[in-house]
Amino acid sequence: MTTVNAVMLVRDRPELTRQAIHTMLTNAGSAALNLTVVDDGSDDETRMLPEQLMTFHKMTNVSVVRLFPPVGIVGLCRNLGILASERLFGRGEYLYLADNDAYHLPGWLDTLLKVYENTEAHGIRLLGGISRAASIPGISRV
Repeated sequence: MTTVNAVMLVRDRPELTRQAIHTMLTNAGSAALNLTVVDDGSDDETRMLPEQLMTFHKMTNVSVVRLFPPVGIVGLCRNLGILASERLFGRGEYLYLADNDAYHLPGWLDTLLKVYENTEAHGIRLLGGISRAASIPGISRV
């Protein structure tokens, strides 16, 4: 079974955070998914969500890294999440990075892994959603 370590950055926005974590865990598919949530100084409502959803989904492969006071540096928060994920779960075959405004459709991870396997054969080793980079001259949408 394929193992994926996911790191999700969270800061406030409880409804989006709930949706992002819930859809990630519910719709992952057949791969083994380990989730590390990095909470960068969220409000009380958001701070309680990862444990509530972990209990609801009966999952033990979810961890939370809490930063307080908030760091506010996305790259540093993400790197701390990756480090915590590797220490708690070991290095997965794949690493998936998300924010708390992501919505994961049914089978999202199985689909992403299949696309990755196909694109890797052509020398592409990084996949992601459409972002601001899609509008930068010289970078085209795939």
